Amino acid sequence: MTRASELILRLSSVNERIVEACNRCGRSADEVTLVAVSKTCGSDDVQALYDVGHRDFGENYVQEWEGKADALPDDVRWHFIGGLQSRKAKLVVNRVELIQGVDRESLAEAISKRATASQKVLIQINTGNDQAKGGVDPVDAMAFFERAQALENVTVVGLMTIPPFDADELELRKYFAQMRDIFETLKSTDPRVDTLSMGMTSDFEWAIEEGATMIRVGTAIFGARSKT
Repeated sequence: MTRASELILRLSSVNERIVEACNRCGRSADEVTLVAVSKTCGSDDVQALYDVGHRDFGENYVQEWEGKADALPDDVRWHFIGGLQSRKAKLVVNRVELIQGVDRESLAEAISKRATASQKVLIQINTGNDQAKGGVDPVDAMAFFERAQALENVTVVGLMTIPPFDADELELRKYFAQMRDIFETLKSTDPRVDTLSMGMTSDFEWAIEEGATMIRVGTAIFGARSKT
């Protein structure tokens, strides 16, 4: 089996699991966007999935993303999902579909300063108070949202989270439900809010069942990554 064929089968399997998860909770699979996290993978891998119609891809590293963006078709919808340094915001602003993980005011301000048109972003919420991760404290979510949304050329369209890696299903569902509650509150105050990004390879089905509208899946599609 070729690498491209393997990737296409893996993508199909993940899409089937999305449908099954949506069926279990009475949702339509059309409500969930799958971001294929292609970090550390080559442009050929992204091209293989692009060729069968997939368009949403996630990258964590600016330099790696730039190389792929230059090599791949212009209608790829890139999601920057890694920790973005404020000084590098100028490299991705207005070139990606969505910046996921705005976790501090200095980054939101850097995006606003560099943007020449509205840039869509998600606010990262630190569920679980995980000191190893960035993110806004859940109790500060509304105030942070209002400040970020008021910036010129920044449009906050939702939230994202990366819960603690060692959490069990019960804990993860609690964190996901907490995110859903914050999301629904923001959504009720601003019609531009429509995206709740949570869930990865190990937990995306639970995230969908708890209300995710976007999931970020890497390993289940591209396989285990090299640690080097």
